[in-house]
Amino acid sequence: YCLAVVIKDTRSLGRVLLVDDEHLVRVGARRLLTSRGFDVVEAESAIDALDALDEESFDIVVTDLYMPGAGGLQLASQIKDLHPDLPVVLMTGDTEVELSAHAVAGALIAGLVFKPWDGEEFVGTLCRAMGQASRRVQSDDEAITVLLIEDDDLDARHFVRLVKRSSLTVDKVTQARTLADAVELLQEFTPTVAIVDLSLPDARGLDILRQIKSIEPGLPLIVFTGTDDPTLAVQALQDGVQDYLVKGRVTPDSIGRALRYAIERKRAEERWVYFARHDQTTGLINRAAFRERLGRSIARARRHQKKVGLLFIDLDNFKAVNDTYGHDDGDRVLSLVANALRSAVGPSQIPARLGGDEFAVILSAVHDRSEVLAAAKRVLGAVRRSTSRDSNGIPVEASLGIAMFPDNGENVDRLLRCADAAMYRAKREQLGYSFYSHEMHARASRANQLESELRGALARDEFELCYQPQYELGSTIRRSGVEALLRWRRPVGEVMPGEFIPLLERSALILDVGEWVLREACRQAAEWREGGTEVRVAVNLSARQFRDQRLPEILRSMLTEHQLPPSLLELEITESMFLADTVATRRVLEELTQDVGVRIAIDDFGTGYSSLAYLKRFPIHSLKMDRALVRDIVTDEESAAISEGVIALGHALKLSVVAEGVETQEQLSLLRSQGCDMAQGFYLCEPKVPSNLAIGGRVETNRVSEPASKNTSTAMEAARDARRLTRD
Repeated sequence: YCLAVVIKDTRSLGRVLLVDDEHLVRVGARRLLTSRGFDVVEAESAIDALDALDEESFDIVVTDLYMPGAGGLQLASQIKDLHPDLPVVLMTGDTEVELSAHAVAGALIAGLVFKPWDGEEFVGTLCRAMGQASRRVQSDDEAITVLLIEDDDLDARHFVRLVKRSSLTVDKVTQARTLADAVELLQEFTPTVAIVDLSLPDARGLDILRQIKSIEPGLPLIVFTGTDDPTLAVQALQDGVQDYLVKGRVTPDSIGRALRYAIERKRAEERWVYFARHDQTTGLINRAAFRERLGRSIARARRHQKKVGLLFIDLDNFKAVNDTYGHDDGDRVLSLVANALRSAVGPSQIPARLGGDEFAVILSAVHDRSEVLAAAKRVLGAVRRSTSRDSNGIPVEASLGIAMFPDNGENVDRLLRCADAAMYRAKREQLGYSFYSHEMHARASRANQLESELRGALARDEFELCYQPQYELGSTIRRSGVEALLRWRRPVGEVMPGEFIPLLERSALILDVGEWVLREACRQAAEWREGGTEVRVAVNLSARQFRDQRLPEILRSMLTEHQLPPSLLELEITESMFLADTVATRRVLEELTQDVGVRIAIDDFGTGYSSLAYLKRFPIHSLKMDRALVRDIVTDEESAAISEGVIALGHALKLSVVAEGVETQEQLSLLRSQGCDMAQGFYLCEPKVPSNLAIGGRVETNRVSEPASKNTSTAMEAARDARRLTRD
């Protein structure tokens, strides 16, 4: 519905002259712009573009920056001479292009589009440029004021006559006969442009220009002098003067053009400054401007002995929006977040987009933690409300970290690191928000140390696999497979998987380590098979591995190398990897299951984004019920009902269901009564290295419980008793 509205509102947006020497670029841009309602005429060179402008009228010109012969800037310069009000937008694939260099061209450029372009951003840039041009044409007849710094009244009257005969409407010309008069007038009002003679009773030459610029640095200046000195003209232009006019050689057209160019250059410089300091998707200040503003806030707070609060916001699961619905919808969600931040902060609080799905807010001159906490809750609530209303059904939450000056840091970098660490704690522990603490610093330092050591752990042969058996829950409980679990035997002390695996996953190390895990699991399964026992081995797959295009070929190579039947390898994949229901996801899964022949299990099912839709669409063999569900099934009736529903759902879809984290006899009994197919956990058997794990024959666990047919009311009665005791 929203897309239909956008298309309707962008019909007949205007005529575009599209200039680019590459045919494919022109084709792509033309398709985009015509689909949005523009009328497009193509030209493959600057010469062709000027010929088209002689024959037809256009609302905007879009030109490549670099072309054989005359480039985009040269073409823009010629267009400005012939069609002063026609906006020109530059296209370039050079993302490192220096905006300050183009600011010299001033009014030549109305916008910038980077290749490869984002469709909405491209169209938005053109619409803004045309809108600014339209407003500029209207404002040309409005309040343009000129400060004429000229001691010769005859020259002053001549200048006024020239201006009146020009095509530019000037609202008012105010004369100052000395530099001192000019300085005094500049204290009272800011003119649109200043015309300066370089010979005054109280000052001469370039000193006049420098003193005026020291008072009004952004004021456009035009020299109007009787001195025809090329060297002086060059020096004046190097000092920032917009034009150098020699008396006696000025015509109404030249004075009008000089005034127009000076005004337009000033406006263009302001636009370039805006582009350089603001995020184009959201309109918020960008990282560079944010760091500058935060530095100023810290300096001001230090002088006045105040505090500064820093909120660091990161969107959870935002990647799923981009992957599932595309970057246009992703940008729309980012804009919603930006609007939410604007609505939630006060006038002294500065929101920014730092990049990707990261945002920040500066809280200047605050008094205490309670004030910062109130602002954080207000911001977090506004962001959550905005994303919950419009993220196409995918839950986009936000995590927020808080750091304060001077409590947590004395400079910009330190505060950012602290706020980032607090945000990661809030995300990891699902707290919503978190203040920075010194314990986080210790954890961050340890994480950095571990990450550094992990880089060489594989080469030092410090990793090993343990295997936790999975048991069938029939009339007899017996082993049906194992899950391979990675362990890091660090020489100075073992590190728990929950600590080092996230470090691997956020770096490229997970690809190398993950490949080693797969190879070692295949080798071990093959060794057991040679010993006379076929055991299916389940291996956890990271998101990076799943997206690795080499994965199917890597698996084929390993299975062939160890002569292992594919059915003896099961890949465990988390639910989040299935949120992007794309052709690529389906193709990978079909290649893994049909071509390679391995099994697919959904890990941690039941507490994430469980969806019947992907269970039906994708080739899946089993569900692994999350241990959080299993933990509470005896003491909580709702958890018991959910686990029973998951088991029923799996069976209806002809999937086997595995319960993780079984730690008590009561849990095992209840799962068997609900018809769960398999289970694993410390109650049944802890993970062991192969040498300590008996594999072979009909091996049963020593945790044999009562038959599944026995009534499990005892377990449920215990649950009810526990709930009654809690209430009492």
